[in-house]
Amino acid sequence: MPHAPMKIEYVPAAALTAHDLLSAQLLGIISYDAPVLPRPRCPLLTVPLSQIGKTPCLELWSCATSLERGQFGNVDYATDGEVFFGACQREESAAALLDDITYEVYRDVIRATDVKGCPQLLRIWNYFGDINGSQQGEQRYHRFCTGRHRALVEFKPDFERALPAASVIGTRDSGIRVYFLATHEPGVAVENPRQLSAYRYPAQYSPQSPSFSRAMLKAWPHGTHLYVSGTASIVGHSTVHDGDVRGQIQEILRNLRALLTKASHTGGAPLPDVAEASALKVYVRRPDDFPLIEDTLTQALGRPLPVLYLQGDLCRTDLLVEIEAVYAH
Repeated sequence: MPHAPMKIEYVPAAALTAHDLLSAQLLGIISYDAPVLPRPRCPLLTVPLSQIGKTPCLELWSCATSLERGQFGNVDYATDGEVFFGACQREESAAALLDDITYEVYRDVIRATDVKGCPQLLRIWNYFGDINGSQQGEQRYHRFCTGRHRALVEFKPDFERALPAASVIGTRDSGIRVYFLATHEPGVAVENPRQLSAYRYPAQYSPQSPSFSRAMLKAWPHGTHLYVSGTASIVGHSTVHDGDVRGQIQEILRNLRALLTKASHTGGAPLPDVAEASALKVYVRRPDDFPLIEDTLTQALGRPLPVLYLQGDLCRTDLLVEIEAVYAH
């Protein structure tokens, strides 16, 4: 992504030197069980998801300008005044409800971005344990959605006009981990014409509908990014191809193509094809499905891409795979 103020890379952990990790240009590092030594100066978030199929990589976000780094409340951050990268995590206790913890996390995120002059959330990644389990009779994913919605209503009264793109994935450990991108000027939320907007979902999916856009289009001074939310085999609001991994991937690709077309019309200029992603992240529910998922995706895209495969649970038990992406133009 050469024309935007930051870029994302998946870099083998073993290939990074201490000099690399201490670079003044690093916005943040996301580790998926890969060791990170020495501890970098930038925000570092370790997410308890296992990588599948390849050499363990770190997810690196970097930019070419000088950075302010620090901590605001529970949020570790790095910013150049235009791009704000933040990360935070909260552990759970038996007495605390996930919706209350989620509310507090989002409150901290919003306060940090507001105070630092980058109040426009573009993209958020959310990870927490036992996503399909229950807590006091309510599914934990529903509790997460309720807590997120409560914070947005309280601190972002017009939030539905510019909901960020998002992913929500279940990890093997407890606690909630969040990282995000924000800026001082808003992007444009993009919805998929093949899907009902998530924030309009019927109550069967959550008492408070999921609060995210299907993608966020952001025009930077020298290029455009499209941040694509976690995309699954959903048409309208219903899961399709139940139990069929290959069918789910093909439906996801149809959704991605429709989303790119809509984003191109929204932005007034063509965006790259699905196979021209700057980075893909693929969440796999069942590790045994990985060979079929990798083969189907490789054949469909027809070219090698930066792809990170992670084993994690998805918000619906009938979803077997989910794909998110970043596109640059």
